[in-house]
Amino acid sequence: MFKTAIKAMLVLYAATAFVTAASADTIYVNTSGPVAKGAAALKAGNLDEAIRLSLKATKKSQPAKRRAIAHNNLCIAYYLKRDYDEAVGHCGASIRAKRNFWQAYVNRGNAYLEMGDADRAVGDYERARKINPKLDVIDENLELAQAQQAFQQARLATAQ
Repeated sequence: MFKTAIKAMLVLYAATAFVTAASADTIYVNTSGPVAKGAAALKAGNLDEAIRLSLKATKKSQPAKRRAIAHNNLCIAYYLKRDYDEAVGHCGASIRAKRNFWQAYVNRGNAYLEMGDADRAVGDYERARKINPKLDVIDENLELAQAQQAFQQARLATAQ
């Protein structure tokens, strides 16, 4: 019910120049390297190519920030393929590489919400909001997750 109302805030992150797309996507674009090429493939809708390229940028030899961005892009690609478990795993890797990466918290929250886990989604949106309190779309996603959470709790209460 609420899943269709989720405001998809998939945050692509590839490096330096800031561009805001028509939706709530935030895209950072650099002209070269596997992170940027993976982000470009992701933006073009070529998910398998985005995954292939982004995996190259997750190697330990890459700086932590670059690995975080690559894992976040993988999270988005798997989310779009509806492989939410894989998406959650890559968002988690992104967060481990860069603790204050609010984009990964939002994307993981989106995946949790699609999986029906409103509690974890709320937690991730709240963490994202602490890191970036001025972004309205985080609050909008949080409100949707809280509504789904209340719905789930009400259903459990009536089932008992």
